[in-house]
Amino acid sequence: MSPNEIATYVIDYVHRKEKSVTPMKLQKLLFYIKAWGLVAGVDVIPSAFRKWAFGPVNPNVYKKYKKYGSGAIPTPDYVHPPYDDERAIIDFVLSSYAQFSAVELSNMTHSEDPWKKAEANGRPAAGDPDIREPFPGTFHAKWIRRAPACS
Repeated sequence: MSPNEIATYVIDYVHRKEKSVTPMKLQKLLFYIKAWGLVAGVDVIPSAFRKWAFGPVNPNVYKKYKKYGSGAIPTPDYVHPPYDDERAIIDFVLSSYAQFSAVELSNMTHSEDPWKKAEANGRPAAGDPDIREPFPGTFHAKWIRRAPACS
């Protein structure tokens, strides 16, 4: 699935829980889906996230939803269901993280190693560095032992 297809699933999921999702919150939820997927050995979102001021951003998803600014994104008309292995990871992340606000999620990402190490990967601080894939066996892996099984 493309990042934008996963984004529509995320938006629909959050709306079904009677919550709203802003573009900023969407970005952080997608980042955690990527992180936990890599920990589980599944690259759910096979595209890069960039280090922006308020946290990780997938540029393609940003382009699609930036028009909503800090407002809520409406429920999508169509949602492509994820594959079973992806859905287990996505639903695990959403049940764990969708309760947090966009600002809380942003603060969480800023406190974690993948974010902190992005500029240590040889990119200039003033640039727009990729957040590398240091997840398997590192930061998020220590949490997977505490989490319920994804399947």
